[in-house]
Amino acid sequence: EVEDAKAKLAEERALFMREKDATHSKMLGEAEARLASSMKANEEATKATQEELHTLRKRLESDRQKFVGEIRERQKEVEDDRAQLDAEKKAYKDAKRKAAADMETEAEKRRDAT
Repeated sequence: EVEDAKAKLAEERALFMREKDATHSKMLGEAEARLASSMKANEEATKATQEELHTLRKRLESDRQKFVGEIRERQKEVEDDRAQLDAEKKAYKDAKRKAAADMETEAEKRRDAT
């Protein structure tokens, strides 16, 4: 009777251990499946983020080139305006000198005439 009880207890213990192992295996399988799903979602999100980052970098470079072009164009306009202003200043000074020289010549002619 004791031997039967020991055998039955051993059998129940073995059954319990098999059930425990099966439960743990099932839980481990479910956890691995969740992990795999999470990793796949992370990979997809990373890929989408990298694509978006690449697109933003391309747009940033395009905008930078556009703005650099606009700045160079405006610098050229400023240089052209400055050159034109310098030419106008020189023409004004030349005209002023010529007018002064003409007035001096006229004054000399009047003095010589008198």
